[in-house]
Amino acid sequence: MEARLAQLTQREREVLRLVVEGVSSQMAANRLGTSVKTIDVHRARIKAKTGAESLGALVHDILTHRVVV
Repeated sequence: MEARLAQLTQREREVLRLVVEGVSSQMAANRLGTSVKTIDVHRARIKAKTGAESLGALVHDILTHRVVV
């Protein structure tokens, strides 16, 4: 799990932290001062880089293994 997350950029980790918190793309965009489209691109890259079936599955794995993002 940690090796998969190590592939993420700092910004992708920020977005992933918000995803784990359950923050919507709109709220994440507001918090990070960017557009919803940019957040959605980051979410797609997170999914691709980690090989996750879905972001929900990735969040489940993070919470189950108590991995710090």
